[in-house]
Amino acid sequence: IFLSFVTGFYYEGELEMRPAKVARRYIMTWFLPDLCIVLIDGFSLLFSSDKEDYDSSETFLLRLSKFSRALRLTRLLRLIRASEALTKLAEQGAFSWVETALG
Repeated sequence: IFLSFVTGFYYEGELEMRPAKVARRYIMTWFLPDLCIVLIDGFSLLFSSDKEDYDSSETFLLRLSKFSRALRLTRLLRLIRASEALTKLAEQGAFSWVETALG
């Protein structure tokens, strides 16, 4: 979660790195799902047991744990798609200005 507050994003083709804008965008998009995942994982670790028969609260926590894994997978797939899109842009020469600036 903490790293997401300092990870820039592209807006209208330009990299946005201003901390206030990055934090605002993260809070408006992925903060709540990430917080849910962390809380669910924390609760499932806190209340996990080795009993064979689970009561309803433990069953609920197990289901929430599965849901949090699904959310993480969704986020991972989103990152993969973004990476593929950036690769395509790089292949098309969209970042040639970087080579010019650095070269």
